[in-house]
Amino acid sequence: MHIIITGAGLTGLSLATSLSRSPSHTVTIYQQSTLAHEVGAAINVPPNVARFLIP
Repeated sequence: MHIIITGAGLTGLSLATSLSRSPSHTVTIYQQSTLAHEVGAAINVPPNVARFLIP
């Protein structure tokens, strides 16, 4: 199943990580920013939470 997630916030990334662990799912994330050169400024993931995002 091909799944499209719009928005790469904490919830979108968590959902994508969870769904991508299943071999039958293909996940695509779409994110749009109004800032042309923004790099990781919108998401703050503390170290004790980051381990859950690692596939």
